[in-house]
Amino acid sequence: MKSIINSILILAIIVGTSISLRAQVKADRQFFQGTANINQSFGNNADRAKQFSASVDWGKYKTKNSANIFSLLVAFKHTAPYQTSSTNDIKAFTIGLSKGQEYYKTLLGKLTIYGRVMGSINYYKNETSTSDKKGINLNLSGNGGLIYPINQQWLITAQLLQVNVATIGYL
Repeated sequence: MKSIINSILILAIIVGTSISLRAQVKADRQFFQGTANINQSFGNNADRAKQFSASVDWGKYKTKNSANIFSLLVAFKHTAPYQTSSTNDIKAFTIGLSKGQEYYKTLLGKLTIYGRVMGSINYYKNETSTSDKKGINLNLSGNGGLIYPINQQWLITAQLLQVNVATIGYL
């Protein structure tokens, strides 16, 4: 009965969340995590958008229940208007560095809940048909979710929550 409940819980998490894998260099010491997202929209009466983003995280455990996190993010987005007379052609590029802390609490068996607080600095450049903007943002954000270890070196993570607490920008 317990394995059926765990299977249903894991399936529900997979269907409703963003899932990624985390690889640990040595169990309980350091870990690497990466994500890549590619989105393409199509349609006759809608703006066509291409979006790519990737991030790489490096973490080092401080204690059994916490880790320091460093992250690098690169993102690109291009939105082309569906009407040729429109000025909605937008190209955006972002690169950022983050540092934060992650906390863990075991729930059932191997299933663990985590919370992460991150501070980041991002450089961005937005180009439109009428103007160009460059700037720097400072962000304070947090996220949380569930972790399920496959073995000592591979973990499945499911992000369930993401909150942007504050953003300060300079143009």
